[in-house]
Amino acid sequence: MNYLKFKRYIFSTLLKDVNSFIQYQLKILRRLVNKSYNLVENYKIPNFSKVFKYINHKIYKLNDFRSYKFNDFRSYKFNDFRSYKFNDFNRIFGLKIFKKFTVYIISFIFFSIIIYLNIPNFFDYEKSLLNKTCRNFNLNCITESEIGYTFIPTPRLVLKNLTIQDSKKRTIATVPKVGIKISIHKLINKNKFNFTKIVAKDSEINLHLDDIQEYIKFIEKINFIKPITIQKGNINFFNFNEKITTIKKASIKFKSLDDIIIKGNFLNDELIFSLEGSKNKPEVFLLKLVESKFLVKMNISEDSTKEKIQGDVLLKKNKHRLRAPFSYRNNQIFFEKADIRNEFLNGKFDGFIKFLPFFDFNLDVDLKGFNFKRFYTSISNIDKKKINNFLKINYKINGDIDFNVDKVYSKYDLINSFESNIKFSNGDLLIEKMLLHLGKLGAADLTGVIKNDEKFSNLKFENNIYIDNEKYFNRKFGIFSDTGIFENLHLSGILDLTNFTLRFSEISSDKKFNEEQISRIEKEFNTYMLDNGLVSLFDFVRFKEFMKSIISN
Repeated sequence: MNYLKFKRYIFSTLLKDVNSFIQYQLKILRRLVNKSYNLVENYKIPNFSKVFKYINHKIYKLNDFRSYKFNDFRSYKFNDFRSYKFNDFNRIFGLKIFKKFTVYIISFIFFSIIIYLNIPNFFDYEKSLLNKTCRNFNLNCITESEIGYTFIPTPRLVLKNLTIQDSKKRTIATVPKVGIKISIHKLINKNKFNFTKIVAKDSEINLHLDDIQEYIKFIEKINFIKPITIQKGNINFFNFNEKITTIKKASIKFKSLDDIIIKGNFLNDELIFSLEGSKNKPEVFLLKLVESKFLVKMNISEDSTKEKIQGDVLLKKNKHRLRAPFSYRNNQIFFEKADIRNEFLNGKFDGFIKFLPFFDFNLDVDLKGFNFKRFYTSISNIDKKKINNFLKINYKINGDIDFNVDKVYSKYDLINSFESNIKFSNGDLLIEKMLLHLGKLGAADLTGVIKNDEKFSNLKFENNIYIDNEKYFNRKFGIFSDTGIFENLHLSGILDLTNFTLRFSEISSDKKFNEEQISRIEKEFNTYMLDNGLVSLFDFVRFKEFMKSIISN
């Protein structure tokens, strides 16, 4: 007897036992009904005319209340309730039989449900069906064990140690256990199974950002996929096989393309991501970092197409806010008249950000105002090490920014406005142009490059200062000396942004300064301007004392 015949034999034997049980219960029910019918048939109907005459006679006597003698209530002797014989319930139903009948019915229902839920255990589930389904999405699915079935806690197919690979044989998901829930209806035919939900736990999901187009094609094919729930999984992000970051302990609820919720731990912060929409078309994209108070909300326009997505986006972080209309096409996001503001600045910007094949951007930022006083107060409260880390630019950030600031608000009004062009290139920051408008004092320009490495961060610069009004300069810096000052000055050198020390390579006006003069100015600058890092570098009072010191000497 082979395995299939053995299963058929067991199933047929169970059906015979169930049939015998049902026949026995019906036999008991038939006896009970016949007994009740005979009792009703032999019941004699009383003569109601005699009853009414008796009641009428009693009512007549009750009309004369004066002649009526009430008996003492206490004289009545009530019979013992336990000794009173009611119409015996057993005469109608037979209480013992009724109890047995109830137990039999409940048992019958229970065992019938158990047998029904176990029917799918007698079917064969071929792995080839799983592989065929995965190939429709250009995926390769591998499972170590046979596909099983269980009805605890609900009916479902079970796959263990599932591995999913993409077309490039890269593992995009590993799942120790997957449950595919089945509707309780139509369990007797595996071809009519109605799959309702996919449940997984402790999964490892790998997303390769350099292959985003493949994921877009995959998403376009999964309109019919049932809801997916993943608990306590990790989502790893890669770029050209290099791991970038991870969302830990992620829970994913994927009902459709317009209903996705992801929660997890990202950079030691609670992350909440949701995607809402209608008719499998996303309309609202939301991303939150709860502890950091960071929010991204994107509304997608109805006019959007697959080739071009339009809408508006809002970014918030504490008092920092960016709101911008955007369009996405050819892996680039284009901004037009975007509004940006925080406690330091407010203005608008235009440009684009490109994600593929490499991250790149080109932005034109036009600020109405920049509050240097608040900016200086803010950096004064930041630890020196954090400032050093902030100046180290990630080598994956590449692009250009043109800055134009119409008004700089500060206590001493040294700089009225400025404009600059800054380029980010593989972790370095190139200052290709920075023009500082100093009002009545004159103007200045700066060019240079910030070189970043794991051990150091240096600014190599060249600077020109042009003085238009010598009297205003002396009054501004409190210099009372007959010695004339320079009308223009050229400086070049290297500023160590890790240890905050400055070394001048050249200082010249009408003629070059000698090494002794450069050494003295360098020493005075490091003493006055860099003993407390950026805080002292941007302190006008210290700069004033430094200018007094070098001019008097």
